[in-house]
Amino acid sequence: MNAEHRYGDVLYSHQQDSELTRLTLLGRLTNEHTLRCLGELRPRPEWRCLEIGAGTGHIASVLAHEYGATVLATDLDTSLFAPEQTSNLRIIEHDITTESFPDGHFDLIVARYVFEHLRERDDLVRKTVRWLRPGGSLLVEDFSDCVFDSSPNEIYAQVMGAFFRTLTETIGSDITYWARRFPQPLAAAGLRDIGVDAALYPCYGGGLLAEILRLSVDQLAPSMISTGSVTETQIRELNALLADPDFFDLGLISVAAWGRRVG
Repeated sequence: MNAEHRYGDVLYSHQQDSELTRLTLLGRLTNEHTLRCLGELRPRPEWRCLEIGAGTGHIASVLAHEYGATVLATDLDTSLFAPEQTSNLRIIEHDITTESFPDGHFDLIVARYVFEHLRERDDLVRKTVRWLRPGGSLLVEDFSDCVFDSSPNEIYAQVMGAFFRTLTETIGSDITYWARRFPQPLAAAGLRDIGVDAALYPCYGGGLLAEILRLSVDQLAPSMISTGSVTETQIRELNALLADPDFFDLGLISVAAWGRRVG
């Protein structure tokens, strides 16, 4: 795997056997926070909504079936999208880095855990803002790894630190600084009436986040071991720790920011 690979090409591809499980667990962990933030924007039935990187489709489904909005759900690969297409929910494969939508078209755009994996993330936020109609809103949510360095659990701090660094080196992700800057990237793109909210997800041995971390690290472990950033023994020790019912530590922080296009 080299630095030209992107998220989803090989790493975290929807064709990986464990990816549906990983994304399903990730949704169980984060959907409640996202929906609480969406509630701040008060979606309406007449809205045209876009979800970028819709994954298994839960947020798009809520927008369409609970709020009654017209929703276009996109992903590089829609094979794991669970809800069926309906008259107000359409699903397409789309690449935000190379493809576009008409300017001024959407009332709401949602992008969860997408921009953190894109190398030109600031430029792509500005591109996305152009797709909003005046008065339309963008909601962005991404992870921050800022609690791992201070962990008192040495193997947890070491392997997870190597994991996030390797993500950056292999596919260009930024889990360290990008979301930590919120809401500045939205303000820089010209959005106003900005809001921000964060959720801290603790990691319990054998719990939801522990399993997500195990599955995430597992896909990247061969690259981490081959470059010498961790050893096979350290990977085994981390997996044992994540399965230990007595283990507890702080985990990922999910930061959501939203703003409105004024003109």
